[in-house]
Amino acid sequence: MITIGATDSADGIGSFSSRGPAEWDFTISDTSYTNYFPVWADYPFSPGAGLLKPDVCAPGVKILSCKKGGGYWDAIMEGMANWDGTSMATPHVAGLVALMLRANPDLTPAQADSILEATALPLGAAGKDTVFGSGRVRAPEAVAAAAASGVSGGTAAVVPAAGSGLRCAGANPGRGSFELWYDVPAAGRGRVAVYNIAGQLVRVLADDCLRAGRHRIIWDGRNTAGQAAAPGVYLATARQGGVTCALRLVNLR
Repeated sequence: MITIGATDSADGIGSFSSRGPAEWDFTISDTSYTNYFPVWADYPFSPGAGLLKPDVCAPGVKILSCKKGGGYWDAIMEGMANWDGTSMATPHVAGLVALMLRANPDLTPAQADSILEATALPLGAAGKDTVFGSGRVRAPEAVAAAAASGVSGGTAAVVPAAGSGLRCAGANPGRGSFELWYDVPAAGRGRVAVYNIAGQLVRVLADDCLRAGRHRIIWDGRNTAGQAAAPGVYLATARQGGVTCALRLVNLR
């Protein structure tokens, strides 16, 4: 289950957005829950820390919404043009997950959750918190990371670039050339590649046995055919040992 908070246009938290932690400790006496299973009671709040929620946030304040019969609400005639609520934020994430599944139909729910949280824009306290979760979702990064994960019947971990071993040493945004530093913890086969926001492969920068230590890798802003990549947002990924690091690159050229 992926839980969603709601943010406004300035990436502030909506006043109505539920804060964590979530209590998940039904007892057998809770007769209102006819499908009770003891295994669900695994996140007691007292004693215990509860379940750290929400997972991510998405726009949910002053959202223009359609209405039954077609069209949009009219602020003057009907008194409401914009809607607030996590019911506005959640469809954004549902649509994003659909795009991720199009890019990689083999994603499991746990992998989708991992990618959403790893590629989110951090907004609150360091790490995951009980207000913003892991941050506000970023669709281009999540879709590209889903495509890059390349999982079929297995598991994958996608971690954000900060502190994970993949960094941009030069200017980012940049103009057609990016210097990447990839810190490899242990020798082994690794793959560094660049994807566009549709999750399509643009260029493989490295695919070989990499020694432990720092690797300097240059993307010259060109695709596999040697053509200059269009201006826009790209995702550099580095994968080794089932862990994928993702880093957003903004090409201004």
